[in-house]
Amino acid sequence: MANEFLTLGGLDVPIRDGTTGQEYEAVGGYGQHAHSGNFRAESRGLIDGLTMTTKQLTYAEISKLRSWLLGLGFSWSFDVDLFSHNGLGPDGGFSAVITLSGGAFAGYVTVSAAGTLAFSVVIAAPYTFGVWKQIGGGGWVHYVLTDDGTTVLQYKNGAPHTPSGADDIALWASLVAGVLTVEGKDIDGAAFNSDYDDLFVVPWVASAADVAAWYANANAFSPLSAHTMSGAIIGDDVRTVNITSLQGGVLQFGDSGGWHQNAQQLTFSLREKFKRSL
Repeated sequence: MANEFLTLGGLDVPIRDGTTGQEYEAVGGYGQHAHSGNFRAESRGLIDGLTMTTKQLTYAEISKLRSWLLGLGFSWSFDVDLFSHNGLGPDGGFSAVITLSGGAFAGYVTVSAAGTLAFSVVIAAPYTFGVWKQIGGGGWVHYVLTDDGTTVLQYKNGAPHTPSGADDIALWASLVAGVLTVEGKDIDGAAFNSDYDDLFVVPWVASAADVAAWYANANAFSPLSAHTMSGAIIGDDVRTVNITSLQGGVLQFGDSGGWHQNAQQLTFSLREKFKRSL
């Protein structure tokens, strides 16, 4: 995705040309004059802020993008503990242990054979959840499941996946009654010490293109509610940002899909989560 103007969590955000403004803020104050009369800088770092407006999109597209920008959902890196980035811990009775390195990105969690690791996320359809799973110590594989309330789809390594008795997400992971669970089972449902990394769930249905982008992304999933930001807008660097304001605008437009009476665009501001040294 390095050729995109702006990506958040690996997903392209379509920005209207000429709407982006950038603000540089010095952390720790700008400085003052010493008794000698010389100016002494007090800044200890920089925080970048960006404000921009999306292209005109359909109502459905904007609804999904709004949820993504706001960072709704949960993500777990399993780098050092079992808590999501926004603080959700596991339900009681889990059987799991953290390993600090060797995961798909950094650390990972092992769920003991026939054990479970569950989180009360209080999310119902529509939703998308995904995770990297190490199969028999033979390497990390990316699985994603989407449910719009009617149709359930599965993806494996960024591509549509047809489940079978030998390889079915539903045999070892589920989201039922608002509880997201991964189990100590192999891909065929047999009890097995199972390794997981980069678990996430969001309250919207990802497209096939979204899933392919997540798989192709060289970075871990966004630390919701923050996002990993990359793209030409920052010279293909990667930074962690939070959305600080979000406003919508209603408009009409026509395209190959017909006339859209309730199209929308979003204007949003974001700021770096961590300071950078001067």
